[in-house]
Amino acid sequence: MKSCYAMRQTGRYGGVNYPFMALLVLMVAIMSCDDKTPETLAPVVKVDTTLRLLNGYADRLSYYPGDECNLYLSYNQNRPEANINILNLADETVDVIRTMVCPQDTLGNQPWEDGFGYEVTYKYRVPELPAGIYLVGGKVPLIIKSREARDITVLYPSNTLNAYCTAGGKSLYSYLSTDNEEADIVSFMRPIPFANQHSSVEFFKWISFKGYDVAFISDSDMDSYENIKGTKVLMVVGHSEYWTRRARKNFDKFVDDGGDVIILSGNTMWWQVRYGSDNTMVCYREANEDSVDNPLLKSVTWDSPSLKYSIIGSIGADFEHGGYGKKEDKGWDGYKIVLDKSPLLEGTNLQNGQVLRMPSDEWDGSPVKGLTGDSIPIIDKEMLGFEKLEMIGFDRAYRNGKHNYGTFIVFRKNKKSGIVINTGSTDWCSAKSMEGQESEHIKCITSNMIVRLLREQPVFSE
Repeated sequence: MKSCYAMRQTGRYGGVNYPFMALLVLMVAIMSCDDKTPETLAPVVKVDTTLRLLNGYADRLSYYPGDECNLYLSYNQNRPEANINILNLADETVDVIRTMVCPQDTLGNQPWEDGFGYEVTYKYRVPELPAGIYLVGGKVPLIIKSREARDITVLYPSNTLNAYCTAGGKSLYSYLSTDNEEADIVSFMRPIPFANQHSSVEFFKWISFKGYDVAFISDSDMDSYENIKGTKVLMVVGHSEYWTRRARKNFDKFVDDGGDVIILSGNTMWWQVRYGSDNTMVCYREANEDSVDNPLLKSVTWDSPSLKYSIIGSIGADFEHGGYGKKEDKGWDGYKIVLDKSPLLEGTNLQNGQVLRMPSDEWDGSPVKGLTGDSIPIIDKEMLGFEKLEMIGFDRAYRNGKHNYGTFIVFRKNKKSGIVINTGSTDWCSAKSMEGQESEHIKCITSNMIVRLLREQPVFSE
């Protein structure tokens, strides 16, 4: 089936020359209006509520103003002309595209890997909009980057969103795939929803309009150090699970050069991935199934000794030392506070022994060498080798038959490196955290992190 966009290349749609028809209709309307009164000539504006954007995607994840963006959109109806609104996260229209729209068919037998194969709906020249996340038609995310370094750079977890996306029938997970057989390669050229239960719309709205000097980048942007160079605080948010080796190297360089990091994520840096030349992400999960020759690039978990690149050396905690938070963890679905004098808790009135409620699907935890008499985990600081580390709170976690701990920590590797704050939870940025019963505490602590790092105020208790 040839789509309406392919037909448009010849200037025709369904056998009708629309520019000519439009001119003809206009001439007839003018001639028929000579004897009408001004009242009868008043236009009647009708809002078309029947036209809906079904899904779509763009040819890239992020753009600078002035870049050309190819938009691939599928609508529920044919329209020779329709308005496509570009919205910011406050649901305000910041730009309007007027173009032909129509339904589109998914092509090929493996659309999860090969892409959906839509025709280009519109070649959009990105205008000079403020750095941020925008939604084409209220659905398709566009990250507009800043050409200048901002105080804060937020890392949008595009790799993880792609990994869990089921568009086309498969994801990187068997339970989210047809025939319970997961894919090894997934395309970015398919409809991938904006945000999810861990990286919520509520969080992105909050950070976008809080008044901070903030920019956004996608996971693939982390492969170039230039995209984070000069920013003061890098924020890793939601569920940032899938990282390339180059992205991890740039993360470590940023911290080693004195940049500060806030990790509002759990299960962070768990899988190594790489990008294909055809706008895909590769993750075989088994070293012997991965065709790449270099053992350091095998798409397995980062805690695998063969990769020679530990997670805890970068962020002080990992999923192996943490685990699941809603299974047989025997915890309390949140952080039990153990350092109430932490500056990061300022304004919350949280006391030692109280629980900052945050039911978490997955926790990252620091290595533990024992427990205090009050059953508080003692972090193995010698194993980590950091110059300074404090634990603010913890919860219990469960993985592979072991009872572990999820940890909320702040550390500095050495006197020249930046500070890393790691909450260890997949759910810090979730809707239930940002809008639930603990939302004021969550937002207060997050603001404390940001403001204190930007102002170079103390984040350690001593």
